[in-house]
Amino acid sequence: AWSPDGTQLAFESRRDGNFEIYVMNADGSNVRRLTDHPEPDWSPAWWAPAND
Repeated sequence: AWSPDGTQLAFESRRDGNFEIYVMNADGSNVRRLTDHPEPDWSPAWWAPAND
């Protein structure tokens, strides 16, 4: 899922052995894991308040 401004991508990956949510810059740099749960995490999405 692309961020509203197109600068970041949120995605799911099993790179650490379990499905977790990650985010990275559009150029592929600065990959960060956002979740760390024993159960799988899927379907990342961006949300912004209507006034932002």
